[in-house]
Amino acid sequence: MTAWADYSYYLENYLMGKSPTVASEDFPFYAARATASVKHYTFDNIIDGANVPDEAKRAVCAVAEVLSGFDKALSGIGVTSEKTGDLSVTYASGSERERELNAAIRRIVYMYLASGGYLYSGVMSC
Repeated sequence: MTAWADYSYYLENYLMGKSPTVASEDFPFYAARATASVKHYTFDNIIDGANVPDEAKRAVCAVAEVLSGFDKALSGIGVTSEKTGDLSVTYASGSERERELNAAIRRIVYMYLASGGYLYSGVMSC
């Protein structure tokens, strides 16, 4: 699968001068996963190729950042709180973390694509 955004788009159009949170060597992996996530919500209303709308590319960049951050957070093994004296550690369940990730992705997709008709799952024309 071809990602809808590449690293140069991420740097120049999405971040517009801000510091990247996804490394250049990791971006293709996260962008491909992000594209698959965005495609899930758009019901193939956006066709792969040169005419992918800017809103979809921005959504892919935002989701790629979330996926990258999620993977980095997994290295903390889901610790939600920790106490040093009389050691007390609380862990988030895997399903809870996955729900949070899916909710974040859904918010991003709706933020970028809800107004363009890309999330319509019905028949476009007869």
